[in-house]
Amino acid sequence: MTHPARLAAAAFVLVVLLSACGSGKIDDPFQRQRLTEIKQATAKYKSLNAALVDGYRPLPRCMDELGLEYLQLDLSGDRELDLLTPEQLFYRQPPDGGPPVLEAVGYLVPDEGQKSPRSPLGHLDGPVPGQFKGESAHFELHVWVYDRNPDGVLAFFNPNVTCP
Repeated sequence: MTHPARLAAAAFVLVVLLSACGSGKIDDPFQRQRLTEIKQATAKYKSLNAALVDGYRPLPRCMDELGLEYLQLDLSGDRELDLLTPEQLFYRQPPDGGPPVLEAVGYLVPDEGQKSPRSPLGHLDGPVPGQFKGESAHFELHVWVYDRNPDGVLAFFNPNVTCP
């Protein structure tokens, strides 16, 4: 196989692997139980006011395929990953201007040169470069427990999410 053909084959495999990340239905009963526990622990954040009281702060802009992101700054710099206490909350702004609707939770672990951290749900994506002033590279895991994601409950992005 020629060098360009090997590169093309490797690129194809990479695309297939990346497109499969987070896809599919969760059939493992332990994973389903974890998702239920996450949903129960974070249900209070259906109220944006509860999120604000608990220290979640909005990032500067809405992003298509993610929505409005709220970050808990006290948690975002630690290396701990507690599935019942997410660092991120993702909301959808309804087109009618109603209150934001909780769609997903997220987890962050700073990138300190380590391999991708592992959670009970699987490896985190990344490292993801910082998107805003002062944000460093990090690993992320998004869990779409409140809104259906056609790419899967653990997919990084949700193609159904758009910003007004």
